[in-house]
Amino acid sequence: MAREGDTEDTLTGKLAELLRAEDKALADARAQFPARGKRVDVLVAIDGVRVAIEAKSGFDKKAAALDNAEGRLRARIADVAFGLCYPDGATTDSLASETLTWAVCVDPNLRDGPAWAEGDYRQFARELRGSPQLADKTDLAARILSDSLDEAVGMIPHAERVSLAKILDLPPRKNRKSGEAEDYAPAAKRGLLVLATAMLFHNRLDSYLPHLERPPADAWPDGKVGVWPPMRLSACGASFTPRYAFDEAWKAILAVDYKPIFEAARDALRTLPPTPAILSAIAAAVERCAELTTGSRHDLVGRIFHRVLDTARYDGSYYTSTPAATLLAALAIRERDVAKTNPADLRICDPACGTGTLLMAAAERIRDLAGASDDDFSRAIVEKVLWGYDVNLTATHMAATTIGLLSPSTAFRNMEVHRPLFGTYSEDENGNLRPDENGQAHIGSLEFLDKERHTRFADRQMTMGDMREESKRIQGEQVEGGDIREPVPMDFVIMNPPFTRDSLRHDQFPPNVERAIKEREKLVLGRLARRKATRLHSSGGAFTALAEHLLKPNNAAIALALPAVVATSPGNLEMRRHLAERFHIELIIVSHDVNRLWFSENTSISEMLVIGRRWRKGRKPPTRVVNLTRNPSTPIEAMRLAEAISGTSDVWRSHVIQDIPSARILKGDWFAINFLAPRLAESYRALVGGSVFPVQSLSQIASVGPAGQGIRGVYQPTDLPTKDGRRALWGQDTGILQTMAAKPDAYIEPMPGKLSQADAYWSQRGRLFIPAKLRLNTARVAAVWSAQPAVGSLWIPCRLVNSDEEATEKALTVYFNSSVGLLALLGGRSNKVLSRPEFSMDALRSVPVPHFGKLGNAARDRLTQAYESLSATPLLPLPHMDADPIRQALDEAVIQAIGIDAGWAAETRRALSEEPCVTQKRYNP
Repeated sequence: MAREGDTEDTLTGKLAELLRAEDKALADARAQFPARGKRVDVLVAIDGVRVAIEAKSGFDKKAAALDNAEGRLRARIADVAFGLCYPDGATTDSLASETLTWAVCVDPNLRDGPAWAEGDYRQFARELRGSPQLADKTDLAARILSDSLDEAVGMIPHAERVSLAKILDLPPRKNRKSGEAEDYAPAAKRGLLVLATAMLFHNRLDSYLPHLERPPADAWPDGKVGVWPPMRLSACGASFTPRYAFDEAWKAILAVDYKPIFEAARDALRTLPPTPAILSAIAAAVERCAELTTGSRHDLVGRIFHRVLDTARYDGSYYTSTPAATLLAALAIRERDVAKTNPADLRICDPACGTGTLLMAAAERIRDLAGASDDDFSRAIVEKVLWGYDVNLTATHMAATTIGLLSPSTAFRNMEVHRPLFGTYSEDENGNLRPDENGQAHIGSLEFLDKERHTRFADRQMTMGDMREESKRIQGEQVEGGDIREPVPMDFVIMNPPFTRDSLRHDQFPPNVERAIKEREKLVLGRLARRKATRLHSSGGAFTALAEHLLKPNNAAIALALPAVVATSPGNLEMRRHLAERFHIELIIVSHDVNRLWFSENTSISEMLVIGRRWRKGRKPPTRVVNLTRNPSTPIEAMRLAEAISGTSDVWRSHVIQDIPSARILKGDWFAINFLAPRLAESYRALVGGSVFPVQSLSQIASVGPAGQGIRGVYQPTDLPTKDGRRALWGQDTGILQTMAAKPDAYIEPMPGKLSQADAYWSQRGRLFIPAKLRLNTARVAAVWSAQPAVGSLWIPCRLVNSDEEATEKALTVYFNSSVGLLALLGGRSNKVLSRPEFSMDALRSVPVPHFGKLGNAARDRLTQAYESLSATPLLPLPHMDADPIRQALDEAVIQAIGIDAGWAAETRRALSEEPCVTQKRYNP
């Protein structure tokens, strides 16, 4: 006879028992826990964060479970609360195999419908274990601390600002016109950030250090034994002499160890003036941050650093968000990667580690898979597994702090966090390297690519030889003797490589130093057999080559966060081919979530995640392209998505998967990221391949150009007529440009000294214009025709070479504004931002257009007739194309002229109108 389900209380007691057995971190999970006059079904403390579970029997009780969970948050009984439902009929005997459903709450005032997940108690335990990260109010904490640092900088005299910048090797902000250094305030703020992060760590140690014995006398810095235990953070900040108090406290902490965090901070501390208010204000802000971020703090460190950082656009430093880092690490490091070896024997490197967010995510992934978290395991992970390099000294200090937060109570004696030299250096009389504008250029971790400077042994260990000073550890060492080697062969390289355009790259340096660095890069990268893939005009491709160089030859993986433009830009074709040759590109993930197109916090460009594995034998499997309708905003959501992608769970359904044959990926065809709908990607491929109708590239029948960027460099617009009457189609005002027929909207005149270039550009004027860029949610037309030849700024003129130019130009104007033509334009676009494509000249020249030589003049003339009858009628914006009678009429003309299937064209129009990049709205089916 079937047994009736057990009571909620009985099931909850059993659930607490299962959770305690599943994960040591949940060992204090207790059922029926009384707190503040209320009973909590389950309450557990994880990393200092109180997590409540409120359970109900029956999936129809979701609202009640959620109401109870939110009530625990309002009563401040918990920092995070889960509403959970058991299935009807569940018993204590069956609970281990039952499917549960749950939702997590952090803010009881936000009732926008949290996502409900499903899974067994093991999957629930994993989400429970990661829930402390949800309690972090990192944005608020970052603002509070950033504001306090600004206030403190205002209290520091100029001389001390200079000293603080020099002790931490921080360049001043220079005048963009003169190139002269003039502002040390940003450098001073970054220097104070070193102090603030040391204070954050100090706060974490306050509950641990008093339980230790006094360190031996020979362990104390300078051989001077001080007060034990060290003063607490709050006591130091409230002291009459906080500088002395912090100096003494950090001396005591250094006697235990923690050199990566506190040595540089202590050096910075000693450069400050004795004004008590400076350190007191920072300490108070740090305490507030600690209250707000009761769980994991590595996200806080990164966000603060990049809020302060003022050189991201020059050095390409982008902070990978914690959810993206969690997702990337979870997909790159598989359960079998950890199971087949001792986890402490793995080696993971980020050669552009920044504040260490990706390394921290990798460490947490290994710890989660290994199920171990004791001091010995944590020490092995920190001292052996994780390797980080960054050219920014303050970034490496942050990285050391971030990694140290993996286990604050563990005294680490060594960290493989290095600062490779970047800039120009020369040797002093003692043989030590010192900054020198006329010295030898050093290019950071890219120096590891220079085979002439390094000697490789059979086991791939590196001897630094003449380069032994090329890197220095963050543990306070000077740039002097001591062999510091390249990373050992790595199992994983996980990174967000620096990307920035050549005109800005290294622009924080004086011109002569900038030239020396770029010449050194060109020399080193030019020696590589794969030099075309390194993209000398940007540093990102060089770092992907470095990542491949650092990996073991077998059973190794690369995990990258890259600009989405890398997947589609003709200029990055060799980079794509190189990656596809050296690896099986296992996953490409891109966000079509218009609220979060990126995976880095301090950028607004579209990005993608790429995971590749060494592949030695046989045909490579397809590449899985994952287009997200919703980009995870929390680590828990990221873990759900990772499990869904890897096939171990289906609780995350907000993504679309395409499997692309490896042969296409090897050719550089990564265009599946351009559309959320797989049908559009496949239709574009069919269009380019000529299977829909005969096509040729635009460049085969027309000269395309000049580019608008060139026009803007030699011409300036004016509202008044000029003596030679030259005009341009300058803007893209959608209030004006609503029809296929257009008129030039500006007079133009050559800039001083640019007459010859202006004349050359004017000779390339045309009547058919296609866009240099578009804002898809407001654009109405994708090509226009002007009876008056002109050049363009945001429009590119096309000059046809056949005998009947005007008829063909008008026919092409109709084609480009039809759904088929829009598919041809957007399918191969380069995506700096998905909804605002910027079309490169190469991409425009390769756009597929009808081959009228094969289709016949009758096909062209039918489209020309459509132009004559429809050219003066406004079109609706692209998001409304499916309901636009003019767009439908254009499609009908193309269907009749070219002979394509009417259903195919109609479905293309409908699918395009629903694309998030077109609607600028999250996709909702």
